[in-house]
Amino acid sequence: MTETDFPALPGGLITPDQWVLPETSVRRSIRGAVRQVLEQLQAGMSADESPFQSLDDLPELSASQRRRFAPAPDYSARAQALHQCLQAEASESKSARDVAFIVAPPFSGIREALVRFPVACSGDGEGWSVIAPPEQRLLGDEEASAWWDGQDLQRPWVIPELAHFWRRHLSGLALIRELLRRIACGQAGRGIVGCSSWCW
Repeated sequence: MTETDFPALPGGLITPDQWVLPETSVRRSIRGAVRQVLEQLQAGMSADESPFQSLDDLPELSASQRRRFAPAPDYSARAQALHQCLQAEASESKSARDVAFIVAPPFSGIREALVRFPVACSGDGEGWSVIAPPEQRLLGDEEASAWWDGQDLQRPWVIPELAHFWRRHLSGLALIRELLRRIACGQAGRGIVGCSSWCW
């Protein structure tokens, strides 16, 4: 799925079988950075020639100018594009998955789009619901299992951000372990899990 197919999804969606590691090696990146620093030192740029300006000198934009120059993203359109991408991928795929994982960079807007997913896709007749994490996330295995038993996984569901379901604690991963166990066993129904790449 490419950006030209779905303009509301910059970069499109990449399936796991198409994903490859970036080609730039660490050594090459460091070598390029050192070369750039040396070139700047050899150029002898003075402070007067610096392209940077003080932020104090910049004029403040009005609210209407900010909306015109940097409009807020349309997360509902992104949610509809995600829905269309996932439907297209499911129809093309030989091995249909019940639960799709969408891993994206932090602050990419995927979480906000998935929050709006049920409303944006309400016309498909499937009745998607958003699953919010419990207040208490430090649960034992039995408590996590009981919490998931209380969720309606019979109809399609969305988790906008998986990172909200765990804590950095010995007992902080029980909810995610139980969710992944249910997904692996086919007991989670149909759903979408959004996750930032930092959490993943």
